[in-house]
Amino acid sequence: MKKMILLECLILFFVPIAWAQEKFEAPSLTIGDKWIYKNEGGDTWKQEVIAEDDSYYLIKHGKETRGYDKKTMNLVFTVDQNGRRTKFTGTRGQVLNFPLFIGKKWALMAGNSLEEYFVSSDEEVETAAGKFKATKIEYSQKQTQTHTTGRHKGQAWSETAHATYWYAPEAKAIVKRIEKISSTTNMELISYKLK
Repeated sequence: MKKMILLECLILFFVPIAWAQEKFEAPSLTIGDKWIYKNEGGDTWKQEVIAEDDSYYLIKHGKETRGYDKKTMNLVFTVDQNGRRTKFTGTRGQVLNFPLFIGKKWALMAGNSLEEYFVSSDEEVETAAGKFKATKIEYSQKQTQTHTTGRHKGQAWSETAHATYWYAPEAKAIVKRIEKISSTTNMELISYKLK
């Protein structure tokens, strides 16, 4: 009887931990999948999968076409009007870096900016498109500053941006972003259609 009670206690203790350790692989997208977003200023824009090959999805993002790695969903390149690909070197190209699981961290340098990402939790988030079970990703950006004199002579880091993103497997996309320091505005998903 004591063994049975102990086993039940262990099961009750470890089941929530197993749920929290859920791992999400990159979504499988289809040409024609669409998401419409709105920012706090009222501006809207559409993202749509317009093509794919063995390695990349081409997603029209507003007026820009972007190439995303199918395995990680990292932004790899942009495509100009003539179809030429240019390697993406800007910031926030790895907001999604699959697989995603609680506790995952990654960082990269983008120019003189250090970008750090952390998958902090799973939680329910509400948007204009509905309520979603989502994975929360914390983002911070720090830039180097060089001091040539004084007691701070040398390199120093200062935080220039901090944001929280919520990725919802059901929508196969980021459904909400809240900015804490930045000129980028908050946004949320207002509708989507998956083929």
